[in-house]
Amino acid sequence: DQPREDRLSQYLAVNREILGEIIDLDSISSLLRPEAIDSVERQVQHSAPGSRARSPEELMEILLRIGDLTGEELRERCEGDPAAMVGMLERDGRILKVDFHDGPRWIATEERELYRSLESGESAAFLIGRYVQNHGPLTSSEIGNRFGTGTDRADQIARKLAGSKEVVRGHFRPGGEGAKEEWCYKPALERIHRQTITLLRREITPSTPAEFVSFLFRWQGVRGVPGSSQGTDLAAALGQLEGLPLPAEVWERDVLRARVGEISSDSLTRFSSAGSGAWVGSGSGRIRFIARGNGAVYLPAGLSPAADESEVPFKEPGRRILEFLRTHGASFFSDIREGTKLSLEGMNNGIAELFWNGIITNDVFAEVTAVRRPTRADHPERYERIELVNPLRAPGRSRLMQSARRALRQVPGWTGRWSLVRTGGLMGDATGDTDRARAQAGLLLERYGIVAREFHRREDLLPWGMIAPELARMELRGEIRRGYFVEGLSGMQFALPRAVEELRKVRSEGLRGGVVLLNACDPANPYGPGVDFSSGEGGTTPLRVTRSPSTYVAFDGGSPFLLFESSGARIRSIGAAGNEAVRKGLDLFVGLLRLPGTLRPFREIVVEYCDDLRPAESPLGPQLRALGFVRDSNQTMRRDEYA
Repeated sequence: DQPREDRLSQYLAVNREILGEIIDLDSISSLLRPEAIDSVERQVQHSAPGSRARSPEELMEILLRIGDLTGEELRERCEGDPAAMVGMLERDGRILKVDFHDGPRWIATEERELYRSLESGESAAFLIGRYVQNHGPLTSSEIGNRFGTGTDRADQIARKLAGSKEVVRGHFRPGGEGAKEEWCYKPALERIHRQTITLLRREITPSTPAEFVSFLFRWQGVRGVPGSSQGTDLAAALGQLEGLPLPAEVWERDVLRARVGEISSDSLTRFSSAGSGAWVGSGSGRIRFIARGNGAVYLPAGLSPAADESEVPFKEPGRRILEFLRTHGASFFSDIREGTKLSLEGMNNGIAELFWNGIITNDVFAEVTAVRRPTRADHPERYERIELVNPLRAPGRSRLMQSARRALRQVPGWTGRWSLVRTGGLMGDATGDTDRARAQAGLLLERYGIVAREFHRREDLLPWGMIAPELARMELRGEIRRGYFVEGLSGMQFALPRAVEELRKVRSEGLRGGVVLLNACDPANPYGPGVDFSSGEGGTTPLRVTRSPSTYVAFDGGSPFLLFESSGARIRSIGAAGNEAVRKGLDLFVGLLRLPGTLRPFREIVVEYCDDLRPAESPLGPQLRALGFVRDSNQTMRRDEYA
């Protein structure tokens, strides 16, 4: 994140006309570092190394550029022998010494008349303007003392200069509530601002992946981690995860339980039924929570209640259900079925198509997780209800009756009301792409604390090319930081100031133990496609993790040490972990068998391989046997929910 100097300058350059729109000049003191102000001051005053005069001609150029200087000030601006340079210029008649109210100073001979008429408005305006241009922030009293004009007159002249929009007024030096108002040349202020950002970036020490994982656990309130908030409530957890598309089955079972603890579907239903938000489909199998009034931030403009039939791209069942909900509003499953005259199969297919496309939702959480996934085996040609003319005539052999029985097994349930997503209450005010990008940038920061492009790829948001400029503007306003915070992530990383402090706290405290089991889809797990974190401390091989609902990762002290793939069919050891940590990780995975029936991801665990070995022959074999696994005839080891 530290490109060449010229590229850095190009990236951070701020147009003078929009500087006041990007930052609040009245409160900019919180953005500027004193050392940045001093550095720029030395540069524009030619007293910094590399900017001093190396010859009499260069000294003359400095004198014309910045104005009158005392003997001491001249010496500070000379790289060679100051006496020789000044003597040569004086003998040539190019400079001369004049008396000021506080002592003699050197000036260019050609400006003698200008200084003699200092009392006139034009001369004073020119000299004071040049003085302000070649300094950092100055108060009116500092300007008045320099030229003996008094504070009031200096203030009047500075105000006229501010009218040209080249000089700005504000509190630029950190000094608390009693800081005096200052004047600053706008290009100099831009340089100070850029120098401040550069200093902040250089202060950043990149953290290791393990330190970042420990930080992420704390930031998202994952339970069982030292230093993490224990007892995040449901509203706070959903607020941080808002807009994130995840497989429907992992929300309650894995993601929310890892933060809130034991919850129930009824709790989620009460939360959504109270009008706090809605669960919306986002592609086949994935759903996301959207708070009331925020829909326009995540969902593109789509089917409005007034859209005509030609705008509806769905099949016949979906079109009927959509038309019914537009006419009757939120309705129960039975009412929709009665009003549309659809068969159960037609209802299932229509609801599935509308829900997974983010068009309708249900206020009962268990219902949205039960919506079937569309498959290629669907038979869209018949959706009308089946009427049994003679129920005694071997109905079981009828293809239509088999279809009806299959549809009855797949029906998403009869409780809760189905309603349209794109309503004024859920969507909120319409917003343009710029406002959406700004809101989504803030959402990523609140979710991860430290944002890199890799995390954006896992979201269903606007393109990174629209969100990154908003993050850059937030950095220029001093709201967030940019730098190389985490090793292994792409260079363009942005962070909230409190996240940077929390990451430093994690690094200073050192990695502390605490075994945590996470589903691979959990946003607190950074491992996965696009993230080249190595496996284990000092490792060089990137750890490949498939972000699938059937994959789990066990962490200890921020480092992954066990990977469970395909519901435990394959177990991989990562790095070096103690026997106690391994035992705890295996026990947490086996604990998934003890979840309530509606949440249990599998009824048995059949381990086929442990680190490319048959489980009974692997080092994990004894610990598996201690947890109730038994050896099968085909060299696998099995553990069911009744063991």
